[in-house]
Parts: sequence; structure tokens; C-alpha cells
Amino acid sequence: IYNIIYDCLFNIFKEIKFLLGKYTKNIFKSKDFHEKREYKKRYNDSIFFNFSLIGALIKYYYKINYNNINIDCEILLWNDWLKNKNNKINQVYCNPIYYDNFEITHKNLWPKLFTPYKIILVHRDPLDQFCDIYLKGGMSDTSVKRFFGGTEDLNLVERFTYIVNKVHQARIDLIKFYDKDEVLLISFEDFVSGDVKCFNELKGFLNLSQNDNLNQFYTGESKKNIGIWKSNEEVKNIIKSNESVFDEIIAMRKELVSTYRNKRSY
Repeated sequence: IYNIIYDCLFNIFKEIKFLLGKYTKNIFKSKDFHEKREYKKRYNDSIFFNFSLIGALIKYYYKINYNNINIDCEILLWNDWLKNKNNKINQVYCNPIYYDNFEITHKNLWPKLFTPYKIILVHRDPLDQFCDIYLKGGMSDTSVKRFFGGTEDLNLVERFTYIVNKVHQARIDLIKFYDKDEVLLISFEDFVSGDVKCFNELKGFLNLSQNDNLNQFYTGESKKNIGIWKSNEEVKNIIKSNESVFDEIIAMRKELVSTYRNKRSY
């Protein structure tokens, strides 16, 4: 119980810190910047979400500190918060909380919180993925122990390989463990290119009508991210210098697709 209380207090502090950062990081930017509707909506949504989360965490802290609540009560508390916060029939969560080998305590927790759930796994050309991460300076910060613990002394390619391996195994486990109507694997390239078969699979998986309009998926910008590694000489040189490593990563993608297809054929 003391570990739970500590974690709760830590998360309250983290959210308050994050909230203050959200308020102050853009405070001195131009008036035009603040008047942009699109930015304002994203900014306000984030602020309101974090205020709500801080309130829920404080409420949770008092419950676990002064009431002897069990896991079922905790699930109910957070279920109620999620329902009141979202107020939507369907909600998309992008945080990979279902990767059990990143956070083992989540394995039996997230299905209770998000039932009924659908897991959509998107696989992408690992060379483009590496290029994207490299150009954005990703994976340089190893402070998030959940993902990068043990990679502090690795170079960028080694760290990328380590994470890819870990995610790959987590996805293989998900495909093997969950039923066919709970997990869908789609290709990033197929989706953003408007592949009819991919869209039909997505519709069937989400129980959408064939008449539902999918034009709301704006994939034009994302199409530009296909094959981006080929146009960057620095990235091409890194890939060439680590050819055997990237060959193994490409093979992992093929294994993922093969595992999924075998599961679907049962």
C-alpha cells in the first residue's frame, strides 16, 4: 500500500509539473501564435485533461490513504473517470500500455480498464522508422526507464535495435495471446496509401458499416513519410554501415506479419 501511495504522490507531482510547463512554455510567443484556433484547441484540451487528471489523482490518493480500498474499487474509480472524461462511444489511445514486457503490472490491469477493447498494431518500414527517429533526435533521452532502462551506454543504432526487439516480442506475444477479433495488424504504408483491402479489414475489425465514409482519414501528409530514408545521405550511410543489423530488423517485420497471418488462418 505504501508503494501505491508513493506512486500516487509522484504522479500528482509529475502532472502538476507538466501542467505548469504547458502553461509557461508558450507564454512569451507572439499574439498570432496564441490566436490560432487549431493550436488553441490542442492547448486547451491538454490543459483541461491534466487538471482533470490531477483532481482524480488527489481523490485517488485520499481513498487509498484513508480508506482500505481493493483493486476492484480502484478499477471502478478509474473506469468512472475515463467515462466521464471522454464521453464518447469510442476512444483511441495511442500509448502502448498493452506492451506487457515494458510494464508487467499492466498485463491484468488494462483489459479491465478499457473493456471492450480493440488493439490495432501498425507496422512500418524500419528504415523509415529509424530515419524519422534520427532526424527528430529521438531516443537521445534515456531518462524514461520503462523504455530505455539498460540502454544508457548504447549508441543510437544499438538503442534503436534494443527497443525494436522489445516491441517486436511484445507484439508477437499480443498476437499469440489475444483472439482474432481483439487484435488487428496493418501496414502503415498500406493504410496511408488508401489500400482498399486494408480499409476493408479495418472496417470489419471495428464493426463499421461498409457505407461508412473513411474520407475523414487525412493521409496526404503521411504519404510523404514513405521511403524517407532514401533521400537522406547521412541516414543512408548509417544504414549501410550497419547493414547486417538492419537486415535483422527487416526480418523481424516479416516474422511479425507471418505470425499474424498464421494466427488468422486458424
